[in-house]
Amino acid sequence: MKLLERIFGREGASAPRPSANAGYLRDSRSRILSTRGTALRDHRDEVRTAWRRAAGLAMDIIQNSGRLRGAVDQVIADTVGVELILNPMPDLAKLGYDRKETDDFIKLLKAEWKRWAWNARECDLKGKFIVPQKVDIALRHDVVFGEALMLMDYMSAGDRRRYGITSGTKMCLTTPTALVQDTSEFEGLYQGVIHDPNGRPVAYRLAEKETGIVVKRDHRL
Repeated sequence: MKLLERIFGREGASAPRPSANAGYLRDSRSRILSTRGTALRDHRDEVRTAWRRAAGLAMDIIQNSGRLRGAVDQVIADTVGVELILNPMPDLAKLGYDRKETDDFIKLLKAEWKRWAWNARECDLKGKFIVPQKVDIALRHDVVFGEALMLMDYMSAGDRRRYGITSGTKMCLTTPTALVQDTSEFEGLYQGVIHDPNGRPVAYRLAEKETGIVVKRDHRL
């Protein structure tokens, strides 16, 4: 028996062609469509599934590639340089300020910003980083994780006296990995972000360490 007879049951027969038909996803003779499994999912579900591994790979590659690390450094240098420059443009005419008084107020505001932003004890809740350092870290977080997370707090008068500082507003930079990946439609919670009935974000749920135990806390926007 010839080979074609063994395959097709008759001598000299050619391979059968698929019948012509109209419609989506018509396959070819290679059967490439029928052998490729796919699933149509919400983009948010795709992000939730891949985010942690993608972020880990991005962090590892940047840390171990001198070229990519240099590229990130260049992006940050091109974005903010050595620091963010405060550029207030208040309209104080309705408060009775003339042009000279407005200019004097802007100069005072810039001087106070400089004093606060370049003093880690004044601007940082933990007293470790000045604002330019926080901006640098936040941009690196944005490159790796796709987001940067910072908490704002207010220090009481008693704590300020104890530390010998004057300003109450404090910022605390937090790693985006602290944002839990929990999802609960009942709570309006999706990947650590709590939404109101209209779908607007109202709080973040973070995993924080307290006396050696990880606890989850909600931080209102």
